[in-house]
Amino acid sequence: MDVRSEMARVYRDMRSMKLDTETGYRLVQSLASLGKLTEVTQGRGLLERLEKLEGVSVSEPDRNANPPAH
Repeated sequence: MDVRSEMARVYRDMRSMKLDTETGYRLVQSLASLGKLTEVTQGRGLLERLEKLEGVSVSEPDRNANPPAH
């Protein structure tokens, strides 16, 4: 949520001409990368907690779950 708020602030600053659009674009791209990294990290942590609760590892795909169609 913090990343989205910061992206919105940068956008508003670009619209109001307080921030150069080239600089703003770079900041938004960096924030998007940070947001994606945070999302992936949180997802991994959730997956690890679920695996502990279930006592099963789902980190490796089950190849028998979705066999290829012939």
